[in-house]
Amino acid sequence: MRENMHPMHSKIVNCVRLDSIYQKVSAVIYEDYFLSIDVEGDEYNVLRSIDFRNFHPKLICVEDIAGNNTDVRALLLENNYHFYKRCGLSDLYLPSTLSVQNL
Repeated sequence: MRENMHPMHSKIVNCVRLDSIYQKVSAVIYEDYFLSIDVEGDEYNVLRSIDFRNFHPKLICVEDIAGNNTDVRALLLENNYHFYKRCGLSDLYLPSTLSVQNL
C-alpha cells in the first residue's frame, strides 16, 4: 500500500428503496420536484426500483460519466420520459408530456 492511501474497511449498512421513502413523504411533496441520482454506477438499478405510475418527477438528473448509458435511457423512455440534454457528467430527462418551455 502506498503511503498516501488509506486502508479499506467494509461496513454493512441498511438500504431503503427510493419508492418506500417517497411513500413516506408523498403527503408533503408537491407536484413539481427534481430527482437526482448519483450512485456510482448503479443508477439503472435505482431507477428500475421506482414505481413511475405513482412517482412523477418533473426533471430527472442521472449521472452517466461516459454519456452512453442506453439501459437508463431505454428504461426512462419506457416510463414516459425523454432525454433532454447533457449537463456535465449527467443526463437530464423530462416527462414526455413536458417541454422545456413548461418548466
